Amino acid sequence: MNIFPEKSLIYQLYPSTWEGFKAMTEFLPRIKALHADYIWLSPCYPSGGIDGGYDVVDYCAVDPKYGTMDDLDEFVRAAHELGIKVLMDLVPNHTSTEHPWFKAFEKGEPRYRDYYYRTKEDLGWRNTFDGESAFEPFGDGTQYYLHLFHRKQADLNWENPRVRTEFREIVKFWVERHKIDGFRIDVPTHLGKRLKAVSWLEKKLPFGGMQNYFMRTEQINEYLREIFSGFDIVTLGEVGTPLVSFCEKLAGNHGSMSAVYNCATRLAFDHFFYCLPAWPSKKRLERALKKWGHVKALKDVMVRRTTGFAIFTYEEVTINAVMLESHDHPRYPSYTMMPGREIFELLFSSNPGIVMLYQGQELGLPNPPLMDHISDYKDIQTILNYEKLLRKGMSPEKAIQSLKHTSRENARRPVDLAVYEAEEHDSHSTLAFCKKAIENWKLS
Repeated sequence: MNIFPEKSLIYQLYPSTWEGFKAMTEFLPRIKALHADYIWLSPCYPSGGIDGGYDVVDYCAVDPKYGTMDDLDEFVRAAHELGIKVLMDLVPNHTSTEHPWFKAFEKGEPRYRDYYYRTKEDLGWRNTFDGESAFEPFGDGTQYYLHLFHRKQADLNWENPRVRTEFREIVKFWVERHKIDGFRIDVPTHLGKRLKAVSWLEKKLPFGGMQNYFMRTEQINEYLREIFSGFDIVTLGEVGTPLVSFCEKLAGNHGSMSAVYNCATRLAFDHFFYCLPAWPSKKRLERALKKWGHVKALKDVMVRRTTGFAIFTYEEVTINAVMLESHDHPRYPSYTMMPGREIFELLFSSNPGIVMLYQGQELGLPNPPLMDHISDYKDIQTILNYEKLLRKGMSPEKAIQSLKHTSRENARRPVDLAVYEAEEHDSHSTLAFCKKAIENWKLS
């Protein structure tokens, strides 16, 4: 397994906001100007159209709306020519219910019968989108399949070795045939499941206490090592927990991924407040950046016989990437009410080992003005939460206003290239400030 060099900058492109691979290829020199080392390319596979590409129908093809496979190959070639490596987005936890595997599973075809989770009852798990049931009846209604996200995103059964073999072939396809340099892995924490009914107490907890049923690090590491071993790549995993120990188990020497990232930094989970709800003030964000930007790979654990205390030693390798914005979150200046320059100053002066930037973040963009009618929204999470608020008795007007500030729709707007060009020609712009901050960070 390869590691990310210190001071690595990963830039995320979200294809559904671009007019295809050719437009993204034309944008590459601007990414290079930010001294980016990697591009994380969000899903560009054919999909069911439910969740912004994260409901995959074919893992070894590209959606025609973005162009052809040759267009993607040209994007990768152009990035490599600029010295930038490309990470594809791998979505291993679930597929679209339109995927041929799921269609065969529904029909009960013997080979695919155990590709997805099949139960005879609803086990009480809740999905992470709106907190409703994560089990959906199918067929004659006497069987259920699991979906930790939308009902049209069915969870794959990673205990089935055939599923793991399928994904090893997918990795091989992209690395060997299309020169991809690695993968960003969508919710790998959900792979190690323990399928059992939720207790009555856990039903009272947010999302049914599901973290006790799928965040099993030994299983996750076993599965990911099996599909990635032997490939000359880097991997970056999305980890939905603010626990340093959990990151240490999944990345570096003791894990199966090169590095991980979570929401702990953007939520400003620091040593004082940890994950208690509190507004991410400047001081709290500063503490969180210093904590999460310097998580190192665990080297060894030695337990003293005399005292029973454990002594931990660490490698000089950063395993946690700092992320403040992505396709899943609103723009950070609007979230914190802090100007972009102030955020960049805090971010890069904290000297993190790995930084992630989302497209347009370098402009210090606030949330865009969003619409007042739900029919104008594409984000399925916003739509589901809107419907949930209506069921609770909230008026449509209040429901949409309550969701505007936090909706993922805020990040899923095209980058205004006219604004970008104007900032490029202004030496006092937020973009110019961001570039200088990155340069100083890289040199420090």
